[in-house]
Amino acid sequence: MTFQHRLDETTQILSPKFSGTNGEEHERVCQKIERLFYESLSKIEAISYKIFAVHESTWHDDMIIFRTEMRDLEIMIENLIAIVFMNVNNIQEGIENLRSFYYYLNRKNLKFLLDSKNSSVRRIQ
Repeated sequence: MTFQHRLDETTQILSPKFSGTNGEEHERVCQKIERLFYESLSKIEAISYKIFAVHESTWHDDMIIFRTEMRDLEIMIENLIAIVFMNVNNIQEGIENLRSFYYYLNRKNLKFLLDSKNSSVRRIQ
């Protein structure tokens, strides 16, 4: 039997813990990304009444802004992933960092990048 885990993006998650001398800085970046996500989500929830208002033509524009903000957050995560794995020295450090990005695996656009980092950690000797 296979269990698939689908994470609700509004679920509160544990703060990631990164290894290395810059771990706390990376954790602050994750906190900023989470804060920006919830701000964007709050803005779109505040205007959700427009979705069924047939005479309200700005809903489409609002959704484009929201999607752009989500893409910007993904780019921030991609940059963070690149920085975090730039100086991985051993397998344990790599695994700890991969675990910190676990919740981002549900983002289709980030899965390939994280899978490639997983492969690179496995090649460390």
